[in-house]
Parts: sequence; structure tokens; C-alpha cells
Amino acid sequence: MSDAVPKLLFCCPYLGLTPDVWMWRQAIGFRHFDVRVLTGGYYNRDVFGTGDIPVEVVEGFCKMPENSSEKFGAVVRGLWGRNTQAAFGAECRAIEAVVKRFQPDVILTQFAFTGLRVLPVARKYRIPLAIYIHGWDLSALIRGLFYRRSLKASLPKIAGFVVVGRHHQRWLEERGVGSDRIRYIPCGAPVGEYPVKDYNASREDEALRFITLSRLVEMKGVEYSIRAFAQVVDLGVKVHLDVVGEGPLRVTLEQLAEGLGLGDRVRFHGALPPERVKKMLVESDILLQHSIIASNGSSEGFGVSLAEASSCGLPVVCSDSPGLIDQVVDGETGFLVRQRDVAAMAERMTRLIRDPELRKGLGLAGRRRIEAHYNTPDQIAKLEVFLLELHRSNQAF
Repeated sequence: MSDAVPKLLFCCPYLGLTPDVWMWRQAIGFRHFDVRVLTGGYYNRDVFGTGDIPVEVVEGFCKMPENSSEKFGAVVRGLWGRNTQAAFGAECRAIEAVVKRFQPDVILTQFAFTGLRVLPVARKYRIPLAIYIHGWDLSALIRGLFYRRSLKASLPKIAGFVVVGRHHQRWLEERGVGSDRIRYIPCGAPVGEYPVKDYNASREDEALRFITLSRLVEMKGVEYSIRAFAQVVDLGVKVHLDVVGEGPLRVTLEQLAEGLGLGDRVRFHGALPPERVKKMLVESDILLQHSIIASNGSSEGFGVSLAEASSCGLPVVCSDSPGLIDQVVDGETGFLVRQRDVAAMAERMTRLIRDPELRKGLGLAGRRRIEAHYNTPDQIAKLEVFLLELHRSNQAF
């Protein structure tokens, strides 16, 4: 075998968006591969630079069909190969051109739908393909008939699968994917980059600070966090809630907070850069994350913001969403409540308000759990081992 450094083509629908900072962390975190990124869009390059890692932007890469005629055309074209999600035309030619120039030894795609897009090119050039499943690709999207059929038909053709949740692993195994082809590797958080909250520091005011950190979409359940916060406020305690993140529900959530009479107790900050988020986390006391299974089927894959808060030593109050129950040890690193159970969430929040030692104990235990199980550099090292195994086995499936 050659001593040359193996080549990895890292495929993602987009790069550089703040809510998905984990994708950028992975792209720049490999140590045993020569990496090239293929993406449909590269944003905020000044914040999310890739150094000497080339980024190739292919216009239209992973773009979803926008109208019925485009959807019908994709179905017709994909019927022969039983993959209606495959790239075609100019998009396919552009992917193939990158592959021919770079000649990767293995391909990793972020999300299953990206893998389906790239699969025909990977098979044509007999390159092992691994797909990283994160949540949306096995929740909301799986409700689509043609996507679901394409994914199921393609499972035997994909060399390896990486999942961020045990529920994803079970889904694959129930459909015949052997455990030797699956690795549970949550993206985690780079715990060493997050300062630990100083529990001995004096405060300028007596108000405890809650924080939510997520996209403002139904699946993140910010509505239930605000409603629980309102119940806590009714107890007469001094508390404040920072809502960090942007999304289509922002106006609705602002109106909810206003309607509940929360006034300046709740502040909406929009999306913030990573360094600002770190500062806000260590200035906060408790993270709230009430993720739910949304009406369109979307569910949590892995709570990156939860991992970031735990890295700072914050206790967390979360729902028992499938993507969060792997992370939180109830009563040890935080509290879990049933989805949409506002009263239970308010009760756990109140318990933490009244017990400073409990806040500290849960928060520091959470930090230790991230260090032991979800530290991003360690997770990337595990991912590299798996990808190297696929490369050395030379199985393109």
C-alpha cells in the first residue's frame, strides 16, 4: 500500500452557517486525510475559514426540486436506478469533474440526501461512500415516498453509515444494515474551546439567566420553553431568558412572550457568531432545550447547543426528544421532561433556581460527560478511523 495520504471528499449541502457550525468543525478537523470540500454554498467565509483546504462550490448541488414538473422529472430519471434523488445533468457532471480532478479514496456526505445525490458518481468510480445521518434526513424527509424508497433501495450500495443518535442506528439495523457498517459518532462540541462557568463569581444583579440556543423552528420547541419560563416568572422570582437564534417563528415567539406579559424579561438576540455565543453561555445559569417531534416529522438528531452549554458547565433542562435522551443523564447532568410538558419543565427550572449547589453539581457533571463522550476532536478521530477502514477495505459496494 502506498504511503501517500489518503484523499477525502467532504460533501455538504452548505458550509459556514452558524446553526450548523459542527459541519465546519468536521471539515477542518481531519488530521489523517487530504481533504477537499464539495458544497452547494459557502457562507461567512471570514468567520468559517478552511485554511488550505480547498472548497469547491457547485451551483445547484443538493438543491431540492421547486415545482411539480421538476419533481416529476427527477422521479422519471431516477426510476431505472431506483434513486430518484440522484444528481443529473449539469449537477452530476460538476460532481464528476471534481471527483476526476481530486481522485478521492473515500467520500463522506453530510446527510443521507446528499449521499443519494452523489451515489451514482461514487459507484461509477468505485469509491467507498459513507453518509453521516443527522436527523432531518431520517425524520421529516423520510415521510416523502420517493425519498424513502430511494434511501431504502440504496442502503446496500453504501459502504458505511455514521449516526448521531441511537434511534438512527436502530432504524438502519431494522432495515438490514449490519452493525459493522454503522458507527455511532455524535458531532459533539470542542469542549476545550469553552470556558467553564465560574460559580464563585459575584453577580451584578440577582436575576438568574436562562438561555435557549437554537433555530426558531417548530421542532426546537422554543414555545414550550417560553411558556415554562412564564410560569416561573409568576412565582415572583428574578429571572431572565435570552433567546439566541433566528428562524421563521421569531415574530410568533416574540408575540407569545409579549402576550404572556414577559416584557423585558425575554430578549431575542437573533443568530450570533460562535465567540459571542460562548460569552453568553458562561454568563448564563441554565440552558433550556424543549425539542419536540414536529408536525412535519422533524426530530432532533443531536443537541449541539446542549453539548456546548454542558461544556461551559451549565445544567440543562430538556425534553425527552429522541436526539437528546442519549446526551442527558436525568438528575445527574440535567433534567429531562416529557415533550410538551410545560408544568414539569417549570418545576425543574424552579428547583434549579432555589438550589445553587444543585445547579453547580449538575453543570460540572455535564462538563465531565462531554469531555468523556462528546468532545469534537475525539469524535473526529473516531470518524477518521472508520473512514480509513472503508478506504483500506476497498469496498465501494
